[in-house]
Amino acid sequence: MSQSLPRILWKYMACDKGYHKPLLSNNEMHFSSAKEFNDPFDCAIPIRYDKADLNFYEWACRHLYNMSHDKASIIAETMINVAKVGENSGPILDQLQEKVYDELAISSLSAINNDLLMWSHYGVKHQGICVGFNSQRLVDYIKRLRENDSTRLSLAEVGYPDEYPQLIPTPNNHDSLFVSRFHIKAPQWSYEKEWRLILIRDNNTRLILDSGIIDHVILGLNINDENEKEIKQILRENSYRVNLYKAKRVPNKFGIDVSSKIEY
Repeated sequence: MSQSLPRILWKYMACDKGYHKPLLSNNEMHFSSAKEFNDPFDCAIPIRYDKADLNFYEWACRHLYNMSHDKASIIAETMINVAKVGENSGPILDQLQEKVYDELAISSLSAINNDLLMWSHYGVKHQGICVGFNSQRLVDYIKRLRENDSTRLSLAEVGYPDEYPQLIPTPNNHDSLFVSRFHIKAPQWSYEKEWRLILIRDNNTRLILDSGIIDHVILGLNINDENEKEIKQILRENSYRVNLYKAKRVPNKFGIDVSSKIEY
């Protein structure tokens, strides 16, 4: 976990898909597959199988197909020769990649709550909302899940390296290397200051958070009256108090002020 964990992590959301309703009323967070992301480079940095050694390929055969040691050695010899031709070779390696994609789901957060581009894109023309999560309570929740071994959830800061990473697999690092792909984006995205919740989902794309983790909600400056009234009603019915704010234009600047607290 990064030492620079912000006190509050923010999630920009549209209102048209309705995911904000179960989140605000029942603490139910929706997670997405990496396959749904609009950036083709996101979560898609190739594992450099062409640079892996024979030990890795023997491990891959045993890990995925439960081959005997002798059979795995024979097949691995063929695989490593094929891999030298291309970075992604053979159905076994493709299946390894698909296995991880199918098991992981992501919810994207940000360290900032007043970015014009994110309000425009994820908040859909500033008509959506930005939900604030108490980071320490979120970390405590993740620790409790791990202790109970019921649901595997992690929180990590996204990195934006200037150089394209070289991810070379070994039997000891393959799973962690695969997950690390979900924390790396092109430097052009660095303005998002993104953090990611990653869920080992077991066919589940939703998770119920503890009450009190959500403690801030910001209404977009262009939110319509119907959505604003509905959100206020949801917050009134909650058993815990959430701080509610309304975004405003900063006069004579390209900026928005999200510090105006409102009652509900």
